[in-house]
Order: sequence, then C-alpha cells, then structure tokens
Amino acid sequence: MPRVGCGYRHRLHCIALKSSRPDIEVKAWDVSEAATAVAIDNAESAGLDVLWKIVDVLDLNASVEASPDEGWDLMVSNPPYIPAAERAEMEAHVTEHEPESALFVPDGNPLLFYNALKALASATLAPGGVLIAECHQDRVDEVANSWNADGWETEVHVDMQGKKRAVSAWKSDVN
Repeated sequence: MPRVGCGYRHRLHCIALKSSRPDIEVKAWDVSEAATAVAIDNAESAGLDVLWKIVDVLDLNASVEASPDEGWDLMVSNPPYIPAAERAEMEAHVTEHEPESALFVPDGNPLLFYNALKALASATLAPGGVLIAECHQDRVDEVANSWNADGWETEVHVDMQGKKRAVSAWKSDVN
C-alpha cells in the first residue's frame, strides 16, 4: 500500500487524498494540537482513516522516528513560508484566522522548513519517492535550486493564476 505523509497545514489535502484514494495509507502531521483536533474531527466526519500525529518537522529525530520503516512514497507539505516582514501587507482574514506559527518564517532564514523537509526526505523517502512542498512565490526558484544543489531533481509547479507555487523533488538515482 502506498504511504503518503502530509504535514504542516496540509490537513485538508490529507483528507482529500484519502477521500480520492482510499487504498493509500495517509499519515498527517502538524505541530498544533488544536489544528490536529479539528482535522481529526473532519476526517472522522467524512469516514476517512487518516493517522494524525503531533510532530515538529524541525526536530529531525522525532520526524524520522514518526516515519514508516519502509519510507514515504510521497511527502506533501505546506510549511510556514511567509517572511515575518510581510505580515503588515497581508489581508486581515488570513492573519486573524491562522496562527502565526502556521504562516511565518524568520526573515533571516526563509528556507528553514524546506531545509528540514529535505533532511527528512533524505532520511525517509522510499526509493522512487517524491517530496512536494508549497512555497512562497518569491522563493520557489530558491527552494528548487537549494534542493538541486544537494543532488535532487526538481520540478516547479504553477498555480491557477500562473504563479510559481510549489516544488516537487526526488532523487534521480532511485527513480
């Protein structure tokens, strides 16, 4: 059975994945207990079997320990990626309804979560596995280039408005 891991604000994507592919094993992580509780209720209401855990991807040891022994076939993440300096420019409906920890990354370390995801993927992706992460539109190329520099193959994805929005990554030596 394919093993899919979803983390950091991709709670709805995990539910959608499981709904569209009931044959896959979906494990979802978030650092927020409150957000996870809501996600559990939503999945249970839909009759979906998703394993939810409180895991901080910035803690590599805990992340590796929470991963399946066989490795992930697919990892999907929407980590915090908005520089803290952009908070004042954001719409109130976003900043008032999402915790800051789900949105913002330190201005001086905008790739913090992408470096953590790359380390986790290096340690836990199954052969042929893929990592997909949503990114700040101004950082997509930087994320892809960072992952390429460490031997990953990458593909940049655009959203419905034609803006660069996500990066897929995989190790070419196992695909």
